[in-house]
Amino acid sequence: MRHKSPEDPQGWEDHIAVLIAQGHHLEKGALSYHIERAAAFLPWLLAQQERRVWFAGNGLSLAPLLFASFGCETWVTDIAPSAIKMLSTFQNPRWTEHIPSLKECLKQHHLPFPPHPPLLLYPRCQDFCQQAPQEDLDLILNFRALQCLSPPQQSQAIAVFFDALREGGRFIAEIHNASPQQYAEIEARLRDVGFRLPFSDAARWYQDALQQHGLSPAFFSGLFFSAAPEPSDPSSPSPQHFAALREQYQQKRAEALQQMDAQGHAKYARLL
Repeated sequence: MRHKSPEDPQGWEDHIAVLIAQGHHLEKGALSYHIERAAAFLPWLLAQQERRVWFAGNGLSLAPLLFASFGCETWVTDIAPSAIKMLSTFQNPRWTEHIPSLKECLKQHHLPFPPHPPLLLYPRCQDFCQQAPQEDLDLILNFRALQCLSPPQQSQAIAVFFDALREGGRFIAEIHNASPQQYAEIEARLRDVGFRLPFSDAARWYQDALQQHGLSPAFFSGLFFSAAPEPSDPSSPSPQHFAALREQYQQKRAEALQQMDAQGHAKYARLL
């Protein structure tokens, strides 16, 4: 069996075709996960002038349909022809019938039910490491695809993403089950091309603050977490002090968001 990697186009196509045949893209858990993950960034995009988004390496996600239904110019690429063909078959007014949890998801983000069919949807069979489907994009979403590439291809893809974004645009990547070292290496590649990562800066501050007080944070999805110290442990900071550190961390995350909104000339990246 071929290795299931985007660096092996035929192997990736075979893998995607099998998943589609098994109905994986319509499983309740997969549908809800993809929609909810992407929907968190829809309110920000709707506030932009052009509303241009690129789902790079989209796989089996139906989330692009949601963005297109809200009038966003939605570009979708994947190297698997089966993935692009599958998405195109849902480009009709009844696509929402396949996602029972959609209304509740939109309610959480204070969004109405999709008002239009997904007309502004542009699926393409294309390698995101080679070129972008459009320029001056507001938002690029890449879920669990970037980490599958070799370091040289990661750098190549990140350069494509950076060039495709307008000033003030945002690149969001979900990194799944990566080690702290792998995560840090991806961050470094993002910074090398010019991306700013204010959320990661806040997480690094929190990590250092915990370690200074004898706590070892666990690394998970780009954020640092640690359980509150046991009250019976005299060597640990008090729960109140721990709570204060956590509150400072949340404040720094809020400041990072304000920075991203205020400084429109930069290009920002965020790892989930």
